[in-house]
Amino acid sequence: ALLDAEADSVAATSSQQWRFTSNDDGYFRIASLNPGAGNTTNVLDDSGGSTVSGNAIVQSPSGSTPELEWNLVSVGNGYFSFVNRASGLVLDMNGGVGAQAGFAVQEPQSSSALTQQWQIVPVH
Repeated sequence: ALLDAEADSVAATSSQQWRFTSNDDGYFRIASLNPGAGNTTNVLDDSGGSTVSGNAIVQSPSGSTPELEWNLVSVGNGYFSFVNRASGLVLDMNGGVGAQAGFAVQEPQSSSALTQQWQIVPVH
């Protein structure tokens, strides 16, 4: 499933909540708390392990391949960029073009792009 932006709500829905699981090698799998088809755990995925800018980031069943692994890099002030292990590109909500417009894609890291900066907030 493609990822799109959703306005923050007072009571976060499961589609707004994510679990970060360490691979114990500096990388993480980022899983949606909103279960996928058949109650599967879906994680952020660099679709097809692409190294091309603008490639869609999707939710796919969890596994152990590099396109499902992310490095969390501090960009300051409590924000992070998520760098994909397979591509070296970052999660960006700037959106693609055509059918991917408005959805999450991967792009080269830019320190000034707010669409690449993520704040991790505990939800209890």
